[in-house]
Amino acid sequence: MPDISRFCSGNFYVAIEREAFRRIAAPWCLSYHPASPPSAEEALGLAGVRPTDSGVVLAVRRVVSQWYHAGMGMTLRTSEKQTEALRRQALAEGRSMQAVALSAIDEYIERRAHQTEVNAVLDKVIERERGVLRRLADT
Repeated sequence: MPDISRFCSGNFYVAIEREAFRRIAAPWCLSYHPASPPSAEEALGLAGVRPTDSGVVLAVRRVVSQWYHAGMGMTLRTSEKQTEALRRQALAEGRSMQAVALSAIDEYIERRAHQTEVNAVLDKVIERERGVLRRLADT
């Protein structure tokens, strides 16, 4: 990526998993481009990556602003088997894959929250009835 320091607004490198990086131009850009852009090394440093002896670029830090977590979506990577099962389920229900996945997430969170509540109540009962439980264990 020797030309990264000379990019204009709306120019990016993108990559799909197991594919090489490709330069693209997009009409919208949310990044800041100063009048005198940084060198390639400075740009890579700002991105938190560094070259290794083998030429591979490794991430050394990740900086994500709070607005990203507050309102942005997420990427969910699934195996081919999971994707196909999700596709079949969505088709069977007449819903989108996203709607089915969101329902599954909601159900999972609800089950976990319920289990947490049950465990908290059980802990209180065990504490309150500790003496009875000891006597039962001794018989």
